[in-house]
Amino acid sequence: MARGDKAELTGRRGCLFCGSLTNKESKEHMFHESFGLQIPHSPYTTRAFYRPGGVMPEVLSLPQTMFDHKVGGFCVVCNSKWMNDADMDVEKLVVALANQTVKGLSRIRCN
Repeated sequence: MARGDKAELTGRRGCLFCGSLTNKESKEHMFHESFGLQIPHSPYTTRAFYRPGGVMPEVLSLPQTMFDHKVGGFCVVCNSKWMNDADMDVEKLVVALANQTVKGLSRIRCN
């Protein structure tokens, strides 16, 4: 059975990275949770949503931080393996830039 045929039967699109239709689905934090422990942030997230046919966005304040927001479309294998490794590899750099403890990329090493 071709990938497209299986996606039609299961209703899944597959992982956005590896294309797997058999791995369990997972949601990824937009910003790794551990970053939120090291970067000052607002306790609320404000988002703008556009409804079909609408002219102006609806703005909502949600009782969550930017570190709580998750997006789907990934498999648990990609999310818990290489995507998590990538988050950990750049953590030092992201936190330093967000806290303005460095002014450029040349002054800090990730590892």
